[in-house]
Amino acid sequence: MTTPDKTRYVLGWSRRIMLKSPYPIARAGLGVYRNLYALRPANWHKLEVEPPRNLAFTLTEHCNASCSFCVYRFGTPKDRMSNEVFFKAAGEYCDMGGKNIWLNALTGEPLLDPHFFEKTAFLRSLGGFESVNLTTNGIMLAKDHVIEALIGSGISHIIVSTAGFDRAIYRKHMGVDRYDEFLSGLVNLLRRNQETGYPLDVTVGLRGLMNVLDTEDFRTKVLPMINSGKGKVRVEFLRFYIDWFGKIKSEDLPEGCGFLPQVIVRTRPCNTSFNLGVLANGDLRVCHCGNQERSDDLLIGNVLTSSIVEAWHSDNAKKVRATTYGSGANDICRRCVMYSPVRPKEDLTTIWSKKYRPPEVDSGTDSEGGL
Repeated sequence: MTTPDKTRYVLGWSRRIMLKSPYPIARAGLGVYRNLYALRPANWHKLEVEPPRNLAFTLTEHCNASCSFCVYRFGTPKDRMSNEVFFKAAGEYCDMGGKNIWLNALTGEPLLDPHFFEKTAFLRSLGGFESVNLTTNGIMLAKDHVIEALIGSGISHIIVSTAGFDRAIYRKHMGVDRYDEFLSGLVNLLRRNQETGYPLDVTVGLRGLMNVLDTEDFRTKVLPMINSGKGKVRVEFLRFYIDWFGKIKSEDLPEGCGFLPQVIVRTRPCNTSFNLGVLANGDLRVCHCGNQERSDDLLIGNVLTSSIVEAWHSDNAKKVRATTYGSGANDICRRCVMYSPVRPKEDLTTIWSKKYRPPEVDSGTDSEGGL
């Protein structure tokens, strides 16, 4: 039995079929599904009076890799988020009743932020968050003090994004020759997480198909930690990518992978427009993904000059959200393959906080947009 067969329990049957199908067939099937899904009705207006479902921080735009599938290598901005920006945004989000934090949603390696653990300590002091998620390429995990700090940081979920467990493929798609650091760091993280009673959920996010697992390093060093992980360690695969508006080419992607099919049916706002992105310079963005170099159409303010509450509930924010779909879509959203309609299950499930009410909204109203 091959290693992919041994680990297939981490995937549903539909995902396994999608991963094993030739790319054109998989893409066509996903395209049909995404467009049919967009036709489902959804009452999304209630979300506009609730806090952002996620607050996504771009802590740093610096990176210690140069991935073939990322726009970073084309010279994106190189800002770092100050503690002033982070503390103000996180504090206001907590006061709103916000529950979910994402650390680094665009390009950059968050563990390169020299004040990273000051920021996580502040989140821990606020309390009340249901999840604090970190995405990292894992290179910094080679430092033992980083792993120890992560274990006690209050982070709930770490996604380690990598091109796999083959040295040559790793170097090709991660753009750096740091495989040994990545592998030793990942193994040490999994081991230390086990020794401390699994305070962290860990996802190994693989950039490729299931055959990237069929290596000696994975079989002998990583798979045993997954098998003993009590459901706290899992493997996920990324087969479909964004092209960063033409900057990334199909030949830049791992073998058997390609670009997301575009959703043509756009009858309601994009799912990500109910998340709030905080860029490294403090700009507030309705959407946590997309093209950093052309973000003006999605900006709704700056945390240093206005509060998150004011920006999120402003008329401007509603206007920007309305341009993520339909005939009046802005240029960024019209070309974006990441568009996904608001999910009905989330639309109809309130995340209303008792200690929070948006400005000038009566808590007893049941008109459109209220509760």
